[in-house]
Amino acid sequence: MAVRQMTNEATYEAYNAAVAAGEADERGLVNGKKVERVSNYHGHEEGVHHGRLCAHSKTRRAGADLTLTPECVLTRYHKESRYDAQVNADGEWVLDAEGQPTKVDRYTEACRTMGPLYMETSHVGLVLHTGERNGYHDSDFTVGVWDGDGIDTFIYASTRGWTYPNSATPDATPEVREAYAAWQKARDLAHRRSRYIRQLKDTYKAQHAPVKGSWVKGINPRSRKFPKGMSGLVLWVSQEGGRVGISVDGSKTAQDRMNLVFVDTETSSGVDNLWAVLEDEEGWDARPQWALDILAECQRRASAVPTPARQRWKPPRTSPRMPGCESLRVPTLEPRAWPSSSA
Repeated sequence: MAVRQMTNEATYEAYNAAVAAGEADERGLVNGKKVERVSNYHGHEEGVHHGRLCAHSKTRRAGADLTLTPECVLTRYHKESRYDAQVNADGEWVLDAEGQPTKVDRYTEACRTMGPLYMETSHVGLVLHTGERNGYHDSDFTVGVWDGDGIDTFIYASTRGWTYPNSATPDATPEVREAYAAWQKARDLAHRRSRYIRQLKDTYKAQHAPVKGSWVKGINPRSRKFPKGMSGLVLWVSQEGGRVGISVDGSKTAQDRMNLVFVDTETSSGVDNLWAVLEDEEGWDARPQWALDILAECQRRASAVPTPARQRWKPPRTSPRMPGCESLRVPTLEPRAWPSSSA
């Protein structure tokens, strides 16, 4: 049944106009949606709902009368008393023994007229799953639907208001489920590859931490004193290792460790291109062999883990490394000519 949500009468009339114009498909959908008029929803039947004080409360079911009868109990809000009070057919207040307007609960004791519900059905054949988000006071009910490029999750019902008629039922077609599985696989592979590259960078930085007398280059293009591409000689390193003193053409500056990368005079031209090479989707031939070996080994180990286990696994808070890749070590770059990314 896909997703069903309450809508208004204007949407219902617009849908009927589109159907009359021949815009509906063989399933009766207009732009993937169908609107219906529901008059017999339990608890919201169209017609009169007789209250407990009415003579018809036990003899006539809800919705049996379409209009109010002379025996119906009517109410209106009394501003001076600040409560709902009973009125007669002429709209005059019905007074109690003390001469005050008779207090009546308009929800349970008085009669009231209810209109029909208008239900809109959408996302037919696209619903993949449903869920629930439990809060401290209320709960929201969610549904995940396929939008052609990925999954779209939204709230279709909530305990924050009266949404009992709303519903959602998984009804995705085999083609949609196949497309969703392929999208999920590609997304997981992209996330894992991103984590591996980040681990590779962190490992390289850790093994090439700047020490006094070494050369470093800036990697942060937004740094004011030591921008990306500028070289300098390390004069001192703080005890915690977070700050580094650098000499650039005789002038001295201090930088955060995260803005720097270690280089030497033999391999500085290659390190300039290291991060771009690692993140280049099409330049695999320009990657150093040691990077290719590590990435291939990480991907092999991750692919060997069953899919449910990969979905349940979360990175430990104490270690940023991926499981199965802790033992991998990035070798020190040997002085050699560095291939360009277009090679």
